[in-house]
Amino acid sequence: TGRLSTKETRTICKAFKLPLPENLLGGLLSKFADGDEIDYHAFLAGINRVEHHAPPVMPEDILKV
Repeated sequence: TGRLSTKETRTICKAFKLPLPENLLGGLLSKFADGDEIDYHAFLAGINRVEHHAPPVMPEDILKV
């Protein structure tokens, strides 16, 4: 169907060792969630680093806790 539950998608991301802390992974999943399901084609396109380059993280960008 092209859709997975949010729980299944979280499990897959963890199995493939997506380098995100839990809070960022949750935010990312909620961005693509439609109820309790995620369109995995849209999700994969959204996290494609080849097509969507992220700018380098600069020291002043790091959050201080």
